[in-house]
Amino acid sequence: MIETVKYDAGVTGDYMRLMEDEEYLRECAMQEGLLQGKQQDIIELLEEYAPVSEELVARIHAEGDLSILKTWLQYAAKSTSLEEFLEKMNGI
Repeated sequence: MIETVKYDAGVTGDYMRLMEDEEYLRECAMQEGLLQGKQQDIIELLEEYAPVSEELVARIHAEGDLSILKTWLQYAAKSTSLEEFLEKMNGI
């Protein structure tokens, strides 16, 4: 049976940094998943109007701001055509 545990500030500090790094990586992965999901949702909605050009797909995938993607998703949902979406999208 272990009766005492030796305290080592260096090990404790390393462990805490590791836990913070893991949490940061989880948050990054979650953010990346949200971005990719919104990007795909926009493309799928637009494909209901017309084929989406590779250029537009690339532009949507290049956008890394979640608030802009959310706005674009709303535009895609409320537009009645691909052209109307593009007009709204370019008006930002």
